[in-house]
Amino acid sequence: MVYYTYVTYQSTSDVHMGEYFNWVMVTPDQNTANTYFRALQETQTVTQSDVNGTLGAKLTFTSVDRHGPQFWSYDSSSGENFHLAARALCGNPKMKQVNPDFASVFGKIRVYWIGAYADGRFRTFFPQDGGAGADDGDVLSGHSFFVKRRGMNDWWYLASSGNVIVDSSRRSRFIFTVLRKFGHTKYPKMPITDDDEVRVEVVEGGIRIPVGLKSDNELVAGTNCTHQKFTFGDLKSRFSLMPGILRHLNDEKREEVNFVTWTKTESLGGADSFEVVEGIDFNQIDD
Repeated sequence: MVYYTYVTYQSTSDVHMGEYFNWVMVTPDQNTANTYFRALQETQTVTQSDVNGTLGAKLTFTSVDRHGPQFWSYDSSSGENFHLAARALCGNPKMKQVNPDFASVFGKIRVYWIGAYADGRFRTFFPQDGGAGADDGDVLSGHSFFVKRRGMNDWWYLASSGNVIVDSSRRSRFIFTVLRKFGHTKYPKMPITDDDEVRVEVVEGGIRIPVGLKSDNELVAGTNCTHQKFTFGDLKSRFSLMPGILRHLNDEKREEVNFVTWTKTESLGGADSFEVVEGIDFNQIDD
């Protein structure tokens, strides 16, 4: 299936008041859409070219705003610029070098005009009908999530020992925050993409506790650990489960559990796959 995003032209100079330049953007998944808009926010420019890669006009975007996971707006010198920008990233190999900041989404974007409401040609919206799959939803920097094992009813949980384990009946909330590169703007409600480096924290009693690694690469919370910059896409293929015995603090009880571990290299076939769900603003958490 594919992922749909609705995009509209919002400009004080638009005499049509946003009724004419409305688009539906089609991408393979939500991550591709978020990556494209994040790059557009940072660069604010897409350069047109012909099929031979000869440079053409620069399309400048003065404002790219997110209103929801599937609804964005933009401002530019022309409402048509959004369609022209997508065409410049259409997939022709000789055009790829013209816009290197968009390399990861090159050839993965198609934009279609919805139509003009004022002219009675406004087309029907596409239903999402679950086409976005497990990635559907709001995944924003600084929000807290439950971390779920894909295809299973297993969750990341902070044990009393400080270890992060997987449990089927208990779960903890984890905050993922994008680590911004120097000079890059921090936008409100910024979607997280797979390539983002993130800081991970666990919420315990309303307090944010940093999450890092022990020497054996077990995931732990607290200050006495090696803090690690994780990539958000690591959830798909770099976290594994290691069976062991959990020793609870201030308690002689021992429990057989699965510890969450991390590896520096992608471990296709050897790692588990996790996803974040039920994201909310950290300030909304009521402990």
